[in-house]
Amino acid sequence: MYAYNPQKKSYRQLESSMVGKDKWDILNAILEEMDIKKDEGPKQHWLIVGPRGIGKSHLMTLLYYKTKDDLELSKRWIPALFPEELKLAASLPNFLERALEEVLLEFGEKENPVYNELKQKMREVKRSPIPERADNYFSLISWFYEETGKHILLLSENFQQLLGKKLAVIEQKKLRAFLQSSKAILIVGSATNIFGALHDHSQPFYHFFHIRRLDYLGFEDMKILVRHILSQWQQTDLIKKAAGNDARLKTLYSFTGGNPRTAVFLADIFSMETPAEIIEIMARMLDELTPYFHSIVGGIPGYLEEIVNTLAAFEPAQSPMEIAEHLEVPQASIRNYLKLLKDDGYVRVAFSKGKFNYYCLSDYLYRIWFQMRDRSHWEESRWLMELLSMVYSKGKPGKEKSRLEQCLDEKQETFAYKDIHQVLSFIDFEFGNFSDDFDLREIFDRQIFPLVKNLNPAEYIKQFIGTKESENKLSNLKLSILLILIEQYDILRDHISDIVKKSMDKKGEEKGEFDLLIFTIKLNTWMKLIEGNLTDALRLVEFYIVYIKALKLIKNKEEVVLNTSLDLFRIQIKYNVQAENIKRVLKRIEGEEEIPFNDAIFKVWTCLAEPESVDAQRYLSEKPVATIVEEIKEKSRLKKDKEVNVCDHSSLWEK
Repeated sequence: MYAYNPQKKSYRQLESSMVGKDKWDILNAILEEMDIKKDEGPKQHWLIVGPRGIGKSHLMTLLYYKTKDDLELSKRWIPALFPEELKLAASLPNFLERALEEVLLEFGEKENPVYNELKQKMREVKRSPIPERADNYFSLISWFYEETGKHILLLSENFQQLLGKKLAVIEQKKLRAFLQSSKAILIVGSATNIFGALHDHSQPFYHFFHIRRLDYLGFEDMKILVRHILSQWQQTDLIKKAAGNDARLKTLYSFTGGNPRTAVFLADIFSMETPAEIIEIMARMLDELTPYFHSIVGGIPGYLEEIVNTLAAFEPAQSPMEIAEHLEVPQASIRNYLKLLKDDGYVRVAFSKGKFNYYCLSDYLYRIWFQMRDRSHWEESRWLMELLSMVYSKGKPGKEKSRLEQCLDEKQETFAYKDIHQVLSFIDFEFGNFSDDFDLREIFDRQIFPLVKNLNPAEYIKQFIGTKESENKLSNLKLSILLILIEQYDILRDHISDIVKKSMDKKGEEKGEFDLLIFTIKLNTWMKLIEGNLTDALRLVEFYIVYIKALKLIKNKEEVVLNTSLDLFRIQIKYNVQAENIKRVLKRIEGEEEIPFNDAIFKVWTCLAEPESVDAQRYLSEKPVATIVEEIKEKSRLKKDKEVNVCDHSSLWEK
């Protein structure tokens, strides 16, 4: 698989690897219109529009092969495929000359009198006065059609350069007049955007082309393409791995977008296990695509390239004023430069706020490539990838629930603890699985609350601090769970560190009890936030911080912080929890030096809490952040028929 030049692929490779219904629809529509009778001319000329790397070159190269290899089409058409960059076609005569040179190459029959005569006539035209050459080349194209009966299929890329910059208006008028009056030629061009010459009614090519757009590949199409590549590599094990791991592929797809050029390294990344390994190989493989990325900015002046690189290096969406500050260039100049870059498809307006536009790169992959060259960006990328993996990963059905149920000792449980344990285990299992119809608040109020309200706090406080653990009916872990539920936080505060320290390495039943205690702390933190009781929520967070700090591996601490953040975001959306309260909890966790944290979490919070703010709109221009936010919102929606009033538990045990 060639990284960035479809013209180096074989017909078979191109056909088997072109994915996307829109591409096949366009290809088949053009082929259908090319099926014309003798003496008929092309019905319309085509322009395929889409960002760089989207597959325009792939489609047009495949069209070239299909025309050339089809017995019927090859009788009536001769395809001429221009190179992707037409740096030499600086004027209409140059363009037409290049077109006829490609025709000569395709004609190939050097013994044919037409071939030799065409070659001789081209020499004569080239010696003619420059003002006359365009008309002479038009006459030569018409002569070729009359002599051979073959139409020329002219496949030309980057039409925004040709019509938008290189051809003068008088030359464009000549070209349009010839295309409208001649049956000899059909143009299928490509462009990165709908440029000025196409939508300005004063321009010759206004509403001239039949325009079809290509968009980035959807997830299902990208999955097909990745599996195709793995099949070509004969990677049977990785094909199986990809088939059973949508979460991994969704994570990578969300991170890189639907650019078909990324499919090769997405396939290669499937052999990696951890986000850190994935980031490493992404950087390496993006580095291998450096010639492609250099080609993106290779044709623009240095002052425009500086703006492109500024948008790649800093905030994902910036105003002209911010870009001007970065580059120390007058804002008026930046506005003019942005207009040029927008017309050429390098940048687009990400969003508008009041009178101001904020710009981002049209080719998001360029931004990833640019940032991957600087290791300072790797850490945030890794955290975002971890978040994406967690958002997409399914829960552990059955295993977690059964493990928690094993810690139930029915002989000791002569009262409500057994029922409390089962309900807590159920909540832990269901909430961890992102169950769409699961209402945490309803389960707590209808199942836990009635069981807990009849408990006598004094009895359990006495057992916890007044007697030896061996003399109690319940272990200190089980008593701790009950003390959390009956809101005796002060009793537990002085003991939580010892309990956590003694329980971290426990096995079997005691490990299950400890896990349930940690979940009970989280659950009650959520409930206090839902009630709007930030004070008690922060008291519970202190217990949870003790647990996080006790974890031995940084990796495990990061995983807990990420999972906790996602849980907080979910209850924020699902139960309209005050966003500032969620932020206070996250800030408290961030404030511990021994706990790893990353600003990526606050970017997600900003997008959820302040979606209309400039910062949120900026962050949403980052595909990973936008995907995380979208998935959290989608999976945190509470069904309308599940609306339940919040019970106030705050004074239940106050005496």
